[in-house]
Amino acid sequence: MTRSLEPMIDFFLREKGELVRINGVRQLGLIRDTTNNIQNTDEKIIRAATPLRTGDIVDYRYERYLITSQVDRNGQSCRGRMKKCNQRLALNWNGQVEWFDAVVKARTFSTETGKVISMPEGNILVTVQDNADTSGITLSQRFYMTHQPFRIVGMDRTMNGIIQLSCTLDSINTAYDDVENNIADKWKYEIAHTCALHINQGTIAHVLLNETIQLNVTAMDNGDEIANPEITYISSDPSVVSVDQHGQVMGIALGQASITVKLTYHPTILSTIEMRVVEKGTHIYSIAITGNSVLKTGQSAS
Repeated sequence: MTRSLEPMIDFFLREKGELVRINGVRQLGLIRDTTNNIQNTDEKIIRAATPLRTGDIVDYRYERYLITSQVDRNGQSCRGRMKKCNQRLALNWNGQVEWFDAVVKARTFSTETGKVISMPEGNILVTVQDNADTSGITLSQRFYMTHQPFRIVGMDRTMNGIIQLSCTLDSINTAYDDVENNIADKWKYEIAHTCALHINQGTIAHVLLNETIQLNVTAMDNGDEIANPEITYISSDPSVVSVDQHGQVMGIALGQASITVKLTYHPTILSTIEMRVVEKGTHIYSIAITGNSVLKTGQSAS
């Protein structure tokens, strides 16, 4: 006679269970790979003594999973099928951007037969947890995935706990989309910033040996000067030219070095000046002739 394993679930969880987080709470769970025909996704079976629900988020071995099946409840435990969240998607509601863990597939499978259901080229199926944030998802909403835009063309909310989104490839909107950071319509609600940093002494300057000069720097944002910007100064050779974090440069030894000036919180915005350490100041002279510029025959002038 086959002996039921259910009365022994506490023993198995205690002896073989692994620590996981279910919706952020540490629990013991038994995890195993699926043994059916579905092989094209990282899919596992989880069993736990605590309640499980469709749509629960499970953190397991530094990966995040979403329970996508109905949950089988027995006397001592719950069991469900979970898939690894392979993408994070940013959805934009009138400037309010929220990020979601999602299971994204370019084709879907029948869990009953193992058959592959073909989807049109450029279409994907996205599964997310059904919660207070995702409940606001609407048709025609756009998002980016790996720098490609998609538009939601269908929604399935029939399974409690998850939402399945049918999505199709959309066109890039360079005026509004932050393609680099995968956020659709970001600039539609947020002002794009173009910053610049100017060293007012130009690209080359001189400093006397053992003396100091002050660098004058102007930071601009969309053509307007930034008041009290946070700036970082770096010398390419502090043994020749030193600089403090107030932009005061000192000549340490004869020679030259570069000073790089950066916006502290946007280090890609920078400017550079070559500082030359000299023993004597460099002077530029000019001669101007003054007096009457017209001289007639028979006249004299100085």
